[in-house]
Amino acid sequence: MRPGAVCIRNVFTRIGRSISAQGQDGLRRHRATLGKGTALMKFRWVALMSIRLSSITSLQADPQYGVDEGLRLYRANDMKGAITAWEGVLQRGSASGPLYYNLGNAYYRIGNIGQAILHYERARRLLPRDHDVVANLDIARLATVDRVEAPLRLIIWKWVDAVRDYFSLNELAAILIISGFLGLGIVIGWFFVPNKFRAGLRTAGIAVAAVYILTVSWYGWRAVLNGQEYAIVLAAKTDVCSAPDAASTQLFALHEGTKVRCGESLSGWINIQLVDGRKGWISVKDLAKI
Repeated sequence: MRPGAVCIRNVFTRIGRSISAQGQDGLRRHRATLGKGTALMKFRWVALMSIRLSSITSLQADPQYGVDEGLRLYRANDMKGAITAWEGVLQRGSASGPLYYNLGNAYYRIGNIGQAILHYERARRLLPRDHDVVANLDIARLATVDRVEAPLRLIIWKWVDAVRDYFSLNELAAILIISGFLGLGIVIGWFFVPNKFRAGLRTAGIAVAAVYILTVSWYGWRAVLNGQEYAIVLAAKTDVCSAPDAASTQLFALHEGTKVRCGESLSGWINIQLVDGRKGWISVKDLAKI
């Protein structure tokens, strides 16, 4: 074989090896890139799933989601499921009059009169003029065992109570804030309006001041009343004792749904009083405060 042919063959062999090496390197780079792409796809998939799960968790933590879920279960006649959903909303600190009212309805539907009355009472504090709340509370009370009669009162005192309870504390606070801003606006306006308008401002100022003073008194009145703690008996039956001791004399018994006024607490016992004046001690675990 001629030397020139050998040289040419060697050249082509080297070129072929170089191309093969480059091809293998390219294949390795392609596989490496494919591996990175697969890892990236996995990362994106995990990230998307994390975002989705986070969104679902956030949605479930939303109080409105719990309220809507409870309504859906209530309409499906799943009272226990509705109660669980709404109690979860309360545990997250989102209490409201309608929520307490709905809970009262659900508890009443499953025959839990004590819890029904408890939540109707809580709803009435926030919705004092809601006729449905008052009507359902009266219906639930008919299912209680105890008939505790309050002493007879003059009708004028019933009117006074009706006026006192007409507004909730939140509504009275809103009136105070609005009248306060109106009064501030009148004072500022006094220095900028012409003299011919000052007579009208004076009249408006007197009216706003009267509303403010009346509302302050009304608010204090309601606050004192709300400061008095009341509770509902939740136990099917509980004995009222003469002292905070199970071995003491049993004065009388109370049953589920009865409303009591709370006094001092001592060693797991609480002093209670009924509207007819009877007093005694019962176990704290047998009632829940309104």
